[in-house]
Amino acid sequence: MRSMPSLKTTNGLIKRSALALALTALLLSPSAVWAAARTASVTGNWNNTATWGGSSVPVAGDTVTINPTITVTIPAAYTAACTSVSILAPTANNGLTFAGATSVLNVSGAITTANPAANFTTAIAVGAGTLSAGSIALAGVSTVNRYTDLTLSTGAITVSGDITSAGTSSRVTFSGAGTLNVSGTFISSTAAGTFTPSTGTVNYNGAAQTVSVYTYNNLSLSGSGAKTMTGVTTVSSNLTLSGSATATLAALTTVGGNLALSGTSTATLGANLAIGGNLSVGNGTTFTAGAFTLTVTGTTTVGAGASGLLTISSATGTKTFTGAVTINAGGALTESA
Repeated sequence: MRSMPSLKTTNGLIKRSALALALTALLLSPSAVWAAARTASVTGNWNNTATWGGSSVPVAGDTVTINPTITVTIPAAYTAACTSVSILAPTANNGLTFAGATSVLNVSGAITTANPAANFTTAIAVGAGTLSAGSIALAGVSTVNRYTDLTLSTGAITVSGDITSAGTSSRVTFSGAGTLNVSGTFISSTAAGTFTPSTGTVNYNGAAQTVSVYTYNNLSLSGSGAKTMTGVTTVSSNLTLSGSATATLAALTTVGGNLALSGTSTATLGANLAIGGNLSVGNGTTFTAGAFTLTVTGTTTVGAGASGLLTISSATGTKTFTGAVTINAGGALTESA
């Protein structure tokens, strides 16, 4: 066999060893060489080749399409992965479903849906499972009986980007104490998607975020940057602020349970607020109440340490604490006009 000749460029010779290294690097890059498109053509489990028309099961780097009449199940004790999922407009109910608490799907990019035909539903039914995605786009035209659903019971959904809604018939529904973490937009109020909180928690864990106008069960504001409420918002159970989040809660009306601040978080309130549980402020946090009435019916605790300060800045208004107020060692409660 003839040996591979040397190649010449304007800069001289490229040695065969360098060319071999380049070819090896290409072969070792599965996303560039081996990424595939997979289409679910038969209802079944993700890990069954029959679901994909006899092709191999999708893996990280592959793109997935779910046909209009097909539902794909993530089985128990199984972790599925891909780059994106496109769920086509159903002509019969279709989508994704998770078999149980050990069912996991990791999507590095987007999950997208299309507008259903009349009387059909596209469902991403996470249940007790675990879903992570770069973004989720819910179609949902403004017509009854044409739904696009994202549902969760006791599982977890983590979205590094946005969850968007195209209309009122898109629905995000909790049926238990699950957690939804979102770093971008959460079904913006302008799109008017519906949200049912049950006993679940929504965690805004990105940088600057607008808190969508809904009634929440548990609401967590974490991560960094400014968290802003733009419309009347009620938290039925607990509201927590953590990390370095700065929260402007101008439209917060009711916290049915506890309001807890920790880390270096800052909370600024701009309307009358009733807290049914306990107000807890940790070291290094800032709590500012404007010219309004603040009522706390539970126990108020200010964190220990030199920086454990609860500062209420107010020109007017009444601040009423009907429960026990505890100032831990090194803490202080101050009010300034």
